[in-house]
Amino acid sequence: MTFEEKQHELVFTARMNILMHQDLELFYAFYTRWTSTLSLLFSSAAFASIASVFPAWIPFQKDALIASFAFIITIMNAIQLAFSFPTKLQTHATFRRKWTEVELQLKLLNEDSENAFFQLLEIEKKTYQLHGDEPPVSKGRRKKAYFAAISSLGLESPVEIPLLYRN
Repeated sequence: MTFEEKQHELVFTARMNILMHQDLELFYAFYTRWTSTLSLLFSSAAFASIASVFPAWIPFQKDALIASFAFIITIMNAIQLAFSFPTKLQTHATFRRKWTEVELQLKLLNEDSENAFFQLLEIEKKTYQLHGDEPPVSKGRRKKAYFAAISSLGLESPVEIPLLYRN
């Protein structure tokens, strides 16, 4: 494999990981933001005061409605806490930044420089270390990131799946 081919493969790998972690970061941010907002609205005195203005035609259902909202919010908060979504959000944000640094290093790498080959090997080593530290990601998310990377890099044909992601 030539220097240029290896550099291109690593850029593709970095871009794929950036997009995958960005997608997961957005998912966890969205869920965390909404559960926090709903929890604040429906688990507070504000909801109790809003409940007092329910229409008069549902007086017998008011308590059931309040209990249902409280139960739903409790379940959403339990999911957020049990699966530690805020932590996962931060983890994927950190990995997105690290992969962005790798992509930048690769793009700044000049093949004509004296140690270019050794620098490329160091960057490749870093990609293996990053991959080893990453949390597991579903095949569906990897596949989505793979096609998004092809599109974002302006490639027309499918690219060979990077070695790190072959099963």
